[in-house]
Amino acid sequence: MILSSFSTINIGNKCFNDLFLLNSISISGDRLIIRNQCFNNCYTLSFLAILNFVETSIGCFSFNNLQKLSEIEFKNAYYIEINSNSFLKCHNIKKFAINFKDNSKVIIKPNL
Repeated sequence: MILSSFSTINIGNKCFNDLFLLNSISISGDRLIIRNQCFNNCYTLSFLAILNFVETSIGCFSFNNLQKLSEIEFKNAYYIEINSNSFLKCHNIKKFAINFKDNSKVIIKPNL
């Protein structure tokens, strides 16, 4: 799946929940909001790329229980906020890469 926009991409709660045939996601744009449980139980998803965003927010349990997810890549990132348990039960991640721009910030919120 490829999503691209010159403005905000707002992916709603449980939007792609239980989508079994999704293998990879590449998202690019200006501002990205991935709501809670958005890609929950997408068992075949193995690759996630988030590209060129000024601001990225990843909700709770957004990528929960992705058994084949092995690679996550953020390129040209300025601000990334990752909420609690965003990647819960993703046991096969081998690469988690963030390519920053100058003065970038990553916030990982604790479990509450």
